Amino acid sequence: KAELDEKLRLLAEVIEDRPEVAITCFLPDRRKAGGEYVTVSGTVKRVDNVQRELVMTDGTRIPVEDILDVAGDLFKIFYS
Repeated sequence: KAELDEKLRLLAEVIEDRPEVAITCFLPDRRKAGGEYVTVSGTVKRVDNVQRELVMTDGTRIPVEDILDVAGDLFKIFYS
């Protein structure tokens, strides 16, 4: 949890650079209980701290509480 929070903070700091990331998150099933973990790759447009979600450039919104991990080149410097 602490590492994810730190990655999201770092991501927010470099958001103007439009970093390319791979986000592993839980995708709830709309018809029944449960869901699956998926990895969404793309460019983050902004970190919305009010709605607590990441907004991708393609319009996809990912709730922070559903995120398991965020990976990308920008983290290699800090987590290698």
